[in-house]
Amino acid sequence: MDIHGPGHCNCHSENSDLDPFGNDLLSSIHLDRVYCLNESEHRSCKNPFKIKEEKLERTRVLKSNQGDPELLLFIPFICPVKLKSINIIGGGSGTTPSQVRLFRNQDNIDFGTIENMPPVQVFDLLENPYGEIEYGTRVTRFANTNSLIMHFPQSTGEDYLEISYIGLKGESSGIRKEAVVAVWESRPMPKDHRTFEDALGQAPIR
Repeated sequence: MDIHGPGHCNCHSENSDLDPFGNDLLSSIHLDRVYCLNESEHRSCKNPFKIKEEKLERTRVLKSNQGDPELLLFIPFICPVKLKSINIIGGGSGTTPSQVRLFRNQDNIDFGTIENMPPVQVFDLLENPYGEIEYGTRVTRFANTNSLIMHFPQSTGEDYLEISYIGLKGESSGIRKEAVVAVWESRPMPKDHRTFEDALGQAPIR
């Protein structure tokens, strides 16, 4: 494991028949409550969450706005989970995210606050066109996770980001909770970033 500082590593593992990362958590994601800031197409934030048999499908993707390669993705779960790994397939040709910063159980984040918040863990991402690379989390830090925020600060070269697949694995508690609506405050930020109101399509619930 290559550690670059607190919560920061680029460790990864190849898939095998014996999966140490647990079960696919797709069914535990509250897809109707997934939101993204700076997506180029409204509500395209759900596109990367696919069954594993469709992970190489590339017609449904999540893109950032042109000229602004940054995304902030909020993923709520219908029950608490223990996150063990993530798997990300980017668009390739310079549009793949170069890094992802992970936060948990934070509902009040936007581009104005994210830079000053210490992430739970950071991964430097490799090109992963076939979805063979999974990044193992520091599991104890992701126990009892009700929501996950993935911050993709930049691409590997192009002026926009593209993500075709996000796979999350771990353990689900199976105990359903009341749906949590994220409240991302609209703070001053570059005008080419969408606000939470834009992502949600309405004024934030307070």
